[in-house]
Amino acid sequence: MKKYLNNLFVMAAILLLYACAPRQNLLTEADYLAVLLADDNMTFITNVDGEIYVGLKSTSRSLPASLKSRDNVTIVQSSEFKMYGDEIEPGDYPVFLPAVSNGLNMLIPDDFSRTDKWLPAWGGISIGHPDTTAGTNGGRICHLGDCNCFISNAHVMGGLEGAQIGDPIYQPGPHDGGTPEDVIGYIVAMAKPVKSKANLVDAAIACGDETTVYSKIYGLGTVTQVYADPQAGDKATKCGRTTGCTLATLISPDTFVKVGYYTSHSKLPQMYTFIHQMLFSGVSDPGDSGSMLVAGEWVITETQFGKWEALLFAGNEDNQIMANNPVYVLEALPGAYMPGTPAETSPYPAPGNSYP
Repeated sequence: MKKYLNNLFVMAAILLLYACAPRQNLLTEADYLAVLLADDNMTFITNVDGEIYVGLKSTSRSLPASLKSRDNVTIVQSSEFKMYGDEIEPGDYPVFLPAVSNGLNMLIPDDFSRTDKWLPAWGGISIGHPDTTAGTNGGRICHLGDCNCFISNAHVMGGLEGAQIGDPIYQPGPHDGGTPEDVIGYIVAMAKPVKSKANLVDAAIACGDETTVYSKIYGLGTVTQVYADPQAGDKATKCGRTTGCTLATLISPDTFVKVGYYTSHSKLPQMYTFIHQMLFSGVSDPGDSGSMLVAGEWVITETQFGKWEALLFAGNEDNQIMANNPVYVLEALPGAYMPGTPAETSPYPAPGNSYP
């Protein structure tokens, strides 16, 4: 009897400790998605080292019921994430940080503009579908043996509805003066987000030829690999059409988020849900969509090739950036892969501005 009571006491003590312990890992992925969709005030939810971070539009509002009693929740101010579509306003010009740093040895003219016309076209400059305004050429990528290709978002390369495989892509985008005479490639693969499902990517690839696609991102150099193991706190650099080259810090590599897609045809957003996204703190503006976030702080040189960490597709007013994981991007675009070998990274002459 005494042994039975001792065992009962031990079991009771274990249950009490379990009940009092911080409930760090009780939410499943389905729970995260359900909590996100159930509260219009919530923009994102993520878990970083056992701490649940919840982005709320208004931090004065209370947490959802399923999170109120948890002791490992941190509330973060987070205005609505916008999938930068037809948002660029007339007179919206880029603002640049220095493009050359830490030994980057590239011939870059002082009067370079990311909204000008360039042949071959660098990564990090303006592109767009005939039916959109302008976004960013993320950088060079390969598709089914053709490495004269470049990546961006599906909403840059034609929006989320009308674009088709084979459609032309202008450089610069129509908002920046691009016309049918400025085609640098044609869409070969698309992964469009869908409103009725949880999405992983917003991405597309277009291919041109050696006269229209250049191997380098302006301000970064050549990117040939995927950054395999992103961790919270990692630094990354993006060079985009609107805000130029800026530094970002990875907050979480696995975030669930709601994103509003605005177009020039509607003032009310269409809401899309994304899972397993990469949340950064950093500067981005409409027109930066499609930029590659490259691991590190401007450390790429002519002999050191960059690693692709994320594909920017949305941002908000609180200097938070949302980006696709490149592993999911490549999986969603069959036939896509990184250039990968140093011998194959710079096969073309340095580009010149063909339209003074």
